[in-house]
Amino acid sequence: MVERPIKPGEVPEHVAEVLAKLINTYNKYHAPEAVARLEKIEALNPENDLYLIRVRFKGSFCTTCGIRDWVEDLAYLGESLGIEARLEEVIEPEGVEDERVGYFIVKVPNPAPEVRA
Repeated sequence: MVERPIKPGEVPEHVAEVLAKLINTYNKYHAPEAVARLEKIEALNPENDLYLIRVRFKGSFCTTCGIRDWVEDLAYLGESLGIEARLEEVIEPEGVEDERVGYFIVKVPNPAPEVRA
């Protein structure tokens, strides 16, 4: 198979696959209190394996734990699976109590780490 260069802004298949597995693993451990859905992957610097992802979290959460903690757990789970992740921002959609949107910068090396969902 011939590999073609990745165009600017394009996301390699291995990145999309490993992030989908990360989301599935998060949901396995956090649902039904919080369910994550990957909404967008944007290449920031593909040469350095850096991507910006937007993830929507929906659920009842556990407010005594802190809702931000539920979002931040995705970054910690990523790190435990070999994916560097940093939460950049949490947005609370106006008028929606049971959703949060998290923006993360992730580093997904190539070859991607083995993530079992």
